[in-house]
Amino acid sequence: MALGLFLFFFFIYYCNSSTVLFQYWEADKNSFRYSDLTNLKHRIFLMFFPFKNKLNVINKQDIVSIKIIGHLNDDGIPLAVPYSAALGILTPALLMAKNPFSLEITTISDQTYTLDFSRDYAYNKKLTVQKLDQVIRNFDDGKIKIENQSNLNLR
Repeated sequence: MALGLFLFFFFIYYCNSSTVLFQYWEADKNSFRYSDLTNLKHRIFLMFFPFKNKLNVINKQDIVSIKIIGHLNDDGIPLAVPYSAALGILTPALLMAKNPFSLEITTISDQTYTLDFSRDYAYNKKLTVQKLDQVIRNFDDGKIKIENQSNLNLR
């Protein structure tokens, strides 16, 4: 019974939730580095060996545009699905369903990368907006098109 419950949570709940809960990316003046959890085999491998995770890199010179997805100024969006604390614990995606936020990066080769920051925004709005503002300043060099930047207002 306990083994069955463990396997359910590990392979069904945790494996599916990890793409939402553990979306990790960072940026400096020259690149974005991100953890790609889209491949199921890679995600399961990382569940057993988390320290083997290598970050993928998107270099600044390869970026054509950066778009901010989500309405950072609109805190009053009602959630259509009511949920309790217990349901929120079991389905972490619902905690961020109210405020899905991400950066959509398009490269010269026309590939699109979506770097989610919903979890960070849910935990600390002001700090997340400040960090995004810094990222946008680092990449706003006239060559990269920044879309929806007006969405980024420090409060």
